[in-house]
Amino acid sequence: MRLSLLAWVSLSASALLVALPARAEGGPSFDEASYSAPEGCETAASFRDRLRTTTATPAPYVVRVALTERGFEGRARWVARGSATTSERAFVSSSCDDVTHGLALAVGLAGDQEPAAEPASPSSGAPSFDPRTHDAGPKTAEKVHSDLLFSFGVSLFGDGKGLVGASLEEKVIYRRGMLGIGGLAEQSSKVFDYQSFAFAPAIGVFAPGPKWLRAGVMGTVGARVYQNVDGVGWFGGCPCASGTLPFTGVRALIGADFWYLHVGAQAFADTDIGRITGNLQSDSGLEKYTVGTVRVGGGLAVGPRFDL
Repeated sequence: MRLSLLAWVSLSASALLVALPARAEGGPSFDEASYSAPEGCETAASFRDRLRTTTATPAPYVVRVALTERGFEGRARWVARGSATTSERAFVSSSCDDVTHGLALAVGLAGDQEPAAEPASPSSGAPSFDPRTHDAGPKTAEKVHSDLLFSFGVSLFGDGKGLVGASLEEKVIYRRGMLGIGGLAEQSSKVFDYQSFAFAPAIGVFAPGPKWLRAGVMGTVGARVYQNVDGVGWFGGCPCASGTLPFTGVRALIGADFWYLHVGAQAFADTDIGRITGNLQSDSGLEKYTVGTVRVGGGLAVGPRFDL
């Protein structure tokens, strides 16, 4: 089948074609159906079907397609029938379909040549190739994804006395690749016991994967301010049994980003560094109190996110 002038014009408008002929050394070899492409592109079977619309006898070929910073980059190499010459074609386009269509067309046209007596043996051990290492132009570094998340969450927590309180938490997290840094502010209350306010920077790592998936672990070191300890709590009373302690903790985060909205969950464990003890005058007499505890809990969070 011969390509019409109109088809060539349409093809050149959607992709960049680079011709790279090369002379095979020592008898190059190719599998008859060597093809790989990212998910969402044509499968190997679909690519072979497309080839059949161009020629019934395609030349032995190797086709590789990869997603790079410039778009979908594909390269085809084949053994020209009737000779030992290896030819190449490279395409770059924002559409994977445009790239695979152009590669199939190039390989198919090569099949229209006079066939050689025998194709090159697939066992001669010619090295495979990757379009990322056989770039048609200067190499560019892959962009590292980064974003900014504002998260507002509600959690339940327990200490050594059981499930006793709830907290409201605001987090700001800047994520670049696998690294995350940020900070949190938290207000917590234990009914009939205390309320506290915490502030801490945070740093951690996130698992590699799709940029919309957020799964990681962050550590915190900050300060927690307690007010109205033992017997007063939310319902008023003497604020004299109060104190400020440093604390450290760890938070496991998992969630998903939907456009500009993040929905996630977290589990955490915090411990105050040190304790403050004293006596508190209450209606029942003089009572001892302790400021500081260990807390374990979890909750849900939601908030806006922005790509940077």
